Amino acid sequence: MKASVIIPTLNGGELLVQVARALVMQEFKNEWEVVIIDSDSVDDSTENVSKIFSDSKIPHKIIRIKSKEFQHGASRNLAISQAEGEIVCLLTQDSIPANSQWLNEITKCFFEDENICGVFGRHIAHKGHPQLISRDLSRHFDYMNTQKVRFINNKQTYDTNPSLRQFLHFFSNNNSALRKKTWEKIPFPEVDFGEDQTWAQSVLELGYSVAYANNSIVRHSHYYGLMETYSRAKTEKMYYRKYFGYNLSVPFFKVFYKVIILCISDIKWLRENKILDCNEILFSFVKHLGTQAGYSYIIFR
Repeated sequence: MKASVIIPTLNGGELLVQVARALVMQEFKNEWEVVIIDSDSVDDSTENVSKIFSDSKIPHKIIRIKSKEFQHGASRNLAISQAEGEIVCLLTQDSIPANSQWLNEITKCFFEDENICGVFGRHIAHKGHPQLISRDLSRHFDYMNTQKVRFINNKQTYDTNPSLRQFLHFFSNNNSALRKKTWEKIPFPEVDFGEDQTWAQSVLELGYSVAYANNSIVRHSHYYGLMETYSRAKTEKMYYRKYFGYNLSVPFFKVFYKVIILCISDIKWLRENKILDCNEILFSFVKHLGTQAGYSYIIFR
């Protein structure tokens, strides 16, 4: 079998059904399968997607674990260990392939370059999410597209340039793929957050290459409230410090100053693009306040 698509789930609901419907539309000519690892879902989403795959005659299996057993790295490793594909593709339950070519595009690099061991693709916003989210995703992945194949060609520069390291090891298991034979040597680290970027750093530092596939597109974005944004930023701050040594902390006295500056920049962009709207402005404020508060190192630890 050429490819396996791995999807961790927990009460995936309608979004997971949309993922399944998008997968059955893929125009991939090689044999492939779907492996779902489910963490004690209490809704009927896995049964619904199983029917979709069965009706479309797509081989699939569902691995069931207890919710307390789920961990981002270990659970993906378990699913991959039971996958039959030479290429392992990874989605999440809210990452919807945007067109029928997603599977072709995320696997293409592996057929073209034997040195590439991992690939990640572009995200675009879910329908109905703020335009500011679409803008931020576009900016981020346009930047990723400036270097499609990443490897360390100068160890001294890599070691002394945090911005370069962050660029090179960015990787997202919301839309990614890897060679199973590489995974057998270097599985995902058993971490609670950020298994994808931690893995990418490991393979790069062992001399492998990873690639960005700009035409492999999924709809994936988060429309968080204030406390969700704060919690996510706080988790990111601790993760990047622990595993990469990056210090994202912001002095508390700068939090509101940065929020104001960033919100003004967003409002200017909204005005220039003729989409100035109260909901967009509110989203901007909530996003920047939650993020900067999460990064603050005096009160919000």
